[in-house]
Amino acid sequence: MKLLITGSDNYIAKSFCEKYAKRHKMTTLESDTDIGDIKSLLPIFKKKKFDAILHFAEVFGSPDQTDKEIEIINTIMFKNIQSLAKAYDVKKLLAFSNIRELETSGGMQAFKESEHTKYMPLDSYGQAKHNITNMARIDKSVFVLRSFEVYGKDAPDSVLTTLISEACQGKNLSVEKDIILSVIYIEDYLKIINDFLMHSHPAGDYNITGDELISVNDVLKKLKRSCQDTISISTGKERLEFTASNDKLNAVIGAFKFTTLRSALNKIVKAYKDDI
Repeated sequence: MKLLITGSDNYIAKSFCEKYAKRHKMTTLESDTDIGDIKSLLPIFKKKKFDAILHFAEVFGSPDQTDKEIEIINTIMFKNIQSLAKAYDVKKLLAFSNIRELETSGGMQAFKESEHTKYMPLDSYGQAKHNITNMARIDKSVFVLRSFEVYGKDAPDSVLTTLISEACQGKNLSVEKDIILSVIYIEDYLKIINDFLMHSHPAGDYNITGDELISVNDVLKKLKRSCQDTISISTGKERLEFTASNDKLNAVIGAFKFTTLRSALNKIVKAYKDDI
């Protein structure tokens, strides 16, 4: 397929490009591309024909931007890509979201896509992601893939990846709370993205998470064993849950075999130790 990938320096985007470089013909736009200016994008669409777009580009804001500006910029960036996709007959647009799209200060249990409106976020970045999902829901060519914790070697903003990295450095591990998470291993996520590209699934938003619910306390214990008890751990006493249902996802991807936590931990630990 001929793909346009925005925000290609994003961790997931970069990983996808590396894994599927030989399968798809990709045109990439890094985060410094001004997607908020639709005129700057026109030459790209006029020059090349795309089968699908993977929209990872996003703005977190700078000191000179107000919260409202961050929301507006992210929303406009998606709207520009969506408009050009329609104008140039791009068949699929995949937009990527995450748990910050939802208000989760009190935790969240088995969140379903149908509950989206109950979790309106308070911050501008989250509001932009919330807006994008609402716009996508009325467009039959748009898919929103929403992750809750993506883990893998060097994955940013990942509780599990941070713990694994520290364990591999011989650091002792301590957590204040036993957090229960819905997670997706990066290799599984890449396969799911490709599955959405290659098959005719119903448009809409999907929770992208594996079948296992992961306990951070359990991860600490597994890492201690993996390090042959050379590190000490302190587990959390209070329990807090951030979980989501993947029933909708499983209904369309069929008998997908998710990587188990044990297998993923072994692979990531080996990758970090190979770097030492």
